[in-house]
Amino acid sequence: MRKTPSKHCELTETRTPHKHAEVIKKWADGHEIEYKSPHTDSWTSFVKGTLPTWWNDWEFRVKPEIKYVWMALWKKKLSCGAEQFSPQKTFTEPSDQTCVTLKLSGWRNATGWIKVEIKE
Repeated sequence: MRKTPSKHCELTETRTPHKHAEVIKKWADGHEIEYKSPHTDSWTSFVKGTLPTWWNDWEFRVKPEIKYVWMALWKKKLSCGAEQFSPQKTFTEPSDQTCVTLKLSGWRNATGWIKVEIKE
């Protein structure tokens, strides 16, 4: 017969959370997880549907959100005949309004808009 602890019994042992507890919780909530072994310098995503092995000597993280910026080089002809260049960037896809504002002040898009991934 198993003994039931009395209500006066106190726990003397404190539990230490797993080294990767926070990432494990995020994985359980559906976040995409990446890992890096001690033998590599790059992060790799877990294949969806596989069960990660949470090795203590490996690093784990929630996959960072990819962020982009839109960039273009604009130019304008100065009264002396020289050209002035100005890089422009926007964190949302450039709208016609962005272009109209620059064109009204004499600027012309020299390169077209280029979508660039921001590395963190």
